[in-house]
Order: sequence, then structure tokens, then C-alpha cells
Amino acid sequence: MPSTIFLRFNTRHDNIGDQLIFFYLYEELRKYGDVHIVTSCPKFMNLRILRARESLFIALKDHLLKRNGIFFVEPPGARFIAKTPHIRPIRKTNAINYFWKLLNTNFLLFGVSFDPKMDLHECRNYSFLGVRDHLSLQATKSQHLSQAEYCPDMAFLMPQNAKQFSIGQTALVSFRRETPDVGEHHFADALEKSLPAVFEAIAPVVSDFKIYHQVIEDLEFNSEIAHSYAGAYPVNFMKELPTVHDLSTLSLNCSVAISNRLHVLLPAIAAGALPIALISSKHYKIKSIFETLGMGDCLVYIDEEHQKSVSDQIHSIIKSAAFIVQRNNEIFATQSQLVRKIIRGRFDLGKSK
Repeated sequence: MPSTIFLRFNTRHDNIGDQLIFFYLYEELRKYGDVHIVTSCPKFMNLRILRARESLFIALKDHLLKRNGIFFVEPPGARFIAKTPHIRPIRKTNAINYFWKLLNTNFLLFGVSFDPKMDLHECRNYSFLGVRDHLSLQATKSQHLSQAEYCPDMAFLMPQNAKQFSIGQTALVSFRRETPDVGEHHFADALEKSLPAVFEAIAPVVSDFKIYHQVIEDLEFNSEIAHSYAGAYPVNFMKELPTVHDLSTLSLNCSVAISNRLHVLLPAIAAGALPIALISSKHYKIKSIFETLGMGDCLVYIDEEHQKSVSDQIHSIIKSAAFIVQRNNEIFATQSQLVRKIIRGRFDLGKSK
């Protein structure tokens, strides 16, 4: 049975990481049917965007006339508790959901993580919840969501350029000031205190530092970092927000990637670079994902109680860099195969209903 697939973007046009995972998911979904973009899409993809009513009309037509299986795929990525309550028009939402259910629609989520404190009641309508870390999986199981299973992040759909670790190339640097699970001041203060040790430890194995922002809101913070360290180290600062395709090029030319943004680190792993994740012990998203992948030794904790050991933590990673990169190459290849298998399986299963 052919498939008609509807895919929704999360509207974060200023977030290159969100655009990256959406783009590669879209490319993968095209293997299984006609993919229609609903309500929003990254501008660089230049695709036609359907309104909600248009998507329902196409779904109804394809279901009745073509006997297609109908699939609705929500955006991948993190789900956090909103800082301000989001009030939706309940009657309209329930009416739309009713029509989708009449068409026996398979609602799917691939490669997501959840705030452990979230109420996941609304997720009960999904046919499949693909969560990308063990902490999120525990949260779904504790709320009795039996349709939840492990599914790698969509960045594992990127092309892999595995290579051996070599010194003397660029270090990619990109940070967010605020992390939703930690809080702005707690993390920013700890990060600023740790950066001297970070630059000093990394400098001997790289040629230069390329600092950039992955999200518009990170621009000022990364600009401040570049300005602070440009006198002591060879620092290049990218003022323009990179594109999804720029991320791959940047990663290919680096030895090391240092960040607290997941989609700075995963593209670097795809390119065979050494990832160093500077995090707080409360930064559960990256912590849980890296530990789930078996890459916990790439985590550097910068909490107050760990400040004195930041340099030692980084030196330990660099000392084992060749082993870590080779192991990460193998992990990336395995996760890449797994995520493709999971996506293919959901469409095979959905079409057999």
C-alpha cells in the first residue's frame, strides 16, 4: 500500500540544529511515499507548505481514491515544559484530530527527548514515540506509554565521513548561554569560569578556534567569547548564521568540536571529529543522550564543584582521542543503520493495518 506522509516543522527558522534534523528526516521519509509539509518549513528547502485544511483534503482524497496509508510525522527534537502556558483552541483541535482519526492516521514521532517532569498525556494519540535517550524512555514508561521505543536522533541520518583523529586542524566552538533544563545564570557563570582552562587545554592540538552561533539568540554570547580570547589564541568568528550545509563543511575541517549544543556535537561526530560537551550535571538532555550512546567519556562537567578539574577532564579526553574517535565512528555507523531500520519499520507496519 502506498503512503501519503505529512510532516510538520517546529517553526524554529533561527535554529540550524532544528533545521538540520528536519531536513534529513524529510529526505529519509521521501523513500516511503509522497511527503507534504504542513504549516511551516525551513526556507532553504524551498518547498510548498500546506495549510491544515489543505492537508486534510489531500489525506481524504488519497485515503479514499488511492487507498494510501496516511501518516502524520511531528517535528523531531527536544520537548521542554513551556515557560508560559500555551492555550490552544480545544474545540478546533479536537475537530481536526477527529478527522485524522477517521482516516486511520498513524501519528509518529522520531528522535525526540522529553523533560522528565512533563505531562505526556497528549502523546497517547501517537502510534509510535521514538525517544532518543534512556531518561526520556523512563519518563514515557512511567506514564504508561507502551508505544515508546528507543530511536536515535535524526542527525544520524547525515552522511558519515569517518576518519582517524588528527591534530592540527580547527576547533569548532559554539555555546548557548541558557539551557532550558539548567537556567541561564547557573550555566553562563560556570561556563565563563571554565573557558580559560578549556582554551588552554585545547590550544596545543588545534591550529585555530572557529567560533560561531547555531541559533540567533546565541550570537551575542559567542561574539563575547570570541572577543575575549582573540588576543591570546588564533580565533576566527563567524558573524553570519551558518546554513545546514555549512555545518557539514565546518565539521569536516575540524579536529575538535566544543559545545553545549547537541547539533554542533553530532555533526562533528559524523565528520570524525572529537566531541567535547561542556555541560552542567543538570543538563540532562545532552548528558542522557551521550550516556545512552556510550559516549559518556566525552562529557566535561563545569559545575562549581568540578571547576578545578575542567582542565584534567579535557586532557583525559584528548589523551584518549584516537580511541574515542574510532569508537564514535563505529557508534555513528550503528546508529545510522538503526534509525533507518526503525523508520522503515514504522511505514511497513502502518501500511499493513
